[in-house]
Amino acid sequence: MITYQTEGVDMPAIKKRETSAWIKAVAETYGKKVGEIAYIFCSDEKILEVNRQYLQHDYYTDIITFDYCEGNRISGDLFISLDTVRTNAEQFGATYETELHRVIIHGILHLCGINDKGPGEREIMEAAENRALDMLALVVAAVFLAIILVGESNRITLRHLDELARLQDMTAAVGGVNPRSLLAVFRPAGVQLAKRRQKGYAQCSG
Repeated sequence: MITYQTEGVDMPAIKKRETSAWIKAVAETYGKKVGEIAYIFCSDEKILEVNRQYLQHDYYTDIITFDYCEGNRISGDLFISLDTVRTNAEQFGATYETELHRVIIHGILHLCGINDKGPGEREIMEAAENRALDMLALVVAAVFLAIILVGESNRITLRHLDELARLQDMTAAVGGVNPRSLLAVFRPAGVQLAKRRQKGYAQCSG
């Protein structure tokens, strides 16, 4: 289960269902299953307090990850300072949304076993972050195909085949992503969307 909480700040405008599905898809590429993951969005002052209390570090940071992993199941508490995320976005010339998603997945990559402190590890982490951010673009296509696969539509058209080909091309471009695994991750989202849209789509010809 992936939960999102705040402490002293407003909840950021993220799509929780899509973000959770994305996190699971990224973990899957490393052979990991998602256990209990808790995101705590907070301020600079709160993350400084956590850094001092638990890590004896007297400085601000964007994320602190507490690792509770067991075997191939990743679990942890991830504190994210939205203040530092915003500052870093401005410094690096990135959008706030992109930088926030980079930090969100940064903690997951740590839980998957990727480090960024040793020689050459920062570059490895950045490459992994970039691959994960590329995967985020697959969400819409994967959910769409998941709806088809759960039987929302009995009419498979050329448009459906085009979407399938596009997903395969996109996953090939990202690298290390199995389309079948990705669709399996998004299947629950597809089921929920199919239930909500079934009546409306039944009247459409595709």
